Amino acid sequence: MHKKLSELLQSSLPHLSAAAISEHENWYRSSRAIDDRRHLAASAYETKRAKMLQEARSAIEFARKKSMDDALLAAEREEHERRRYEMHQLLERQRIERMTDMEHKLAELKILQENAKEEELRQKRRRDAEIQQKKLLAEHFKRQKEAAAEQRRLQEEEIAK
Repeated sequence: MHKKLSELLQSSLPHLSAAAISEHENWYRSSRAIDDRRHLAASAYETKRAKMLQEARSAIEFARKKSMDDALLAAEREEHERRRYEMHQLLERQRIERMTDMEHKLAELKILQENAKEEELRQKRRRDAEIQQKKLLAEHFKRQKEAAAEQRRLQEEEIAK
């Protein structure tokens, strides 16, 4: 086919030499190949970009959902702890009503100490839960960044080819 095309071009363009026609044809094919590679790289870039955006959106959605779930669980734990504490105080008051004055004062002191300890433990648990949640989110986003950087590196290598 190449030979027929060359002969056809030679007959329709008699003022050009066969070497000029061949040179132009080689130039056209190489520019076409470069253009095809550029379009392929651009479409690969768009596909990877869309995939990365989708992954980022899913990571954000995951973080939001996890945060909402954690907040709901924390609220439920707080409510449960509050009810347990109220029941504990009610039982302590009933026990104290049955005691003598000296026992009563000692029991009140003990209750105050227990209340302080429980409040301190509750605050510590809350802080620990917040720290753990922050660590999990930071680790998740770190993995996302690493994956995005790796994809960018692969994409740059592919474009460089």
